[in-house]
Amino acid sequence: MVPDWGLSTSQESGVKGKKMWLMYAFTTNVDGSEKLPAFIIGKAYKPCPFQKKTGKQLGFYYHDNSKAWMMAKLYQEWLISWDKKLCCEGCHIFLLQDNFKGHIPPDDLSNISIENFESNLMAHVQPADAGIIHCFKAHYHASYIQRAIGC
Repeated sequence: MVPDWGLSTSQESGVKGKKMWLMYAFTTNVDGSEKLPAFIIGKAYKPCPFQKKTGKQLGFYYHDNSKAWMMAKLYQEWLISWDKKLCCEGCHIFLLQDNFKGHIPPDDLSNISIENFESNLMAHVQPADAGIIHCFKAHYHASYIQRAIGC
């Protein structure tokens, strides 16, 4: 699992505008050949850009809360859902994650073994920062700029 990060956008420079926060969590195996759908947390229950569709219909795992933050309850629900899927497939995995205080695994996982990285180690052993997340940010910024130019 890679670190969570948010994107903030405001309407105009110098003017306190409406901010939209999204937190993204990407999960992949070591070489990036297998990826889970993105786990996205936003502030709105039904964001307008979703056009009355759910995150699942759009190909990602979406939840909302007032601050768009990862919370232990959301993390545990996500892990339990993933564990059930792995159980049906007969797969067992070893998950390496950062030591964020909201990453509290439930006790009853059968197909996921979890180990936390030591403090301040994540940046040194996180290959997704240079790969998946970098590409995602580049595509996001390009789309945002194209939309801004269009407006």
